[in-house]
Amino acid sequence: MGDLPRKLKKDAVAEALLEVRFDSTELGELVVGKLASHEMWRSFPSSRLPLADIPAPVRQADPNLAHQAVLERRNPDVTRVVKIGDRVFSYHALPPYPGWEALEPELLRAMEFVFGSVEDFTANGLAFDISTC
Repeated sequence: MGDLPRKLKKDAVAEALLEVRFDSTELGELVVGKLASHEMWRSFPSSRLPLADIPAPVRQADPNLAHQAVLERRNPDVTRVVKIGDRVFSYHALPPYPGWEALEPELLRAMEFVFGSVEDFTANGLAFDISTC
């Protein structure tokens, strides 16, 4: 059997997603601002998500809303999306899938930034998922 290809010519990956759920003693607005400022996605246009209209104390009191994003940043060609909330961060790689060799360093840089930017950071959920079409 010959060598396996490092990247498929046509793959079925619709989205690669990394999500971190966390707790912090910092104000939620500061957390969102800090996480939105990374150089990797600082230039991406921002969108305020509908959940941002729900007051923070209400969101934090409801377990279904506590780990939802309030801000989204998308790069211009919509191949990368970052979603940020008071207690959640997610990084999305959309088609075309860049391959693990390209995506791994992006994820590592993003995680180093997230884990190092928020005071009293305690991760309580970490997920990586690849969706196919």
